[in-house]
Amino acid sequence: MTLPRAIIFDLYDTLLHLEHTTRPYARLIAALSLIGEADMRRARAIALTEEHPSLDSYVKRVSPSATIDLSAFERSIDAELASARNYPETINVLALLRSRIPYLGIITNIATPYKAPYYACGLSEYLPDVLFSCAAGMMKPDPRMYSTLLERWGVAPSDALMIGDSVRCDVEGPKAIGMRAVHLDRKGIIPATIATLDGVFQFL
Repeated sequence: MTLPRAIIFDLYDTLLHLEHTTRPYARLIAALSLIGEADMRRARAIALTEEHPSLDSYVKRVSPSATIDLSAFERSIDAELASARNYPETINVLALLRSRIPYLGIITNIATPYKAPYYACGLSEYLPDVLFSCAAGMMKPDPRMYSTLLERWGVAPSDALMIGDSVRCDVEGPKAIGMRAVHLDRKGIIPATIATLDGVFQFL
């Protein structure tokens, strides 16, 4: 099997995880009493595809007339971010891959505050090329999310591998543009997947 020239990872529930989760953005969107599913989808898209330096700026963008105490949501976000941890094998796998694969990167759908653990957990040292959806203005499985990094590197889709926990975003999306993809299922429920990052080596 030919070694890929590039491997792209998802971030959350792939390389790192939150030990404490309370879904503050989902709760905030619900608390804004938006009318209809379309408005709720729009609010989620705004969180994931626009940079917002504060929850207040996000709320003003989603619902300018809303008056809501954001302190509890801000505390929840801070608690989640403080609980971010790499999976036990993450750094070792990345260190081994770095010596074998020319290009390593991350593509992830996240809101602005959730960029911080990428740096705090030391992942930027091993994966300097990262595409955050909130900074890119789009999100997986938009084909441009994958092609942006590949074009930056000058790597053809057929020479790249994607690894992540979402079938839709990390398997079906990459495969649609000709990439190889491996589904990471840490619960071991879905057959023909890997349960930890160490499993990637069977595809190299």
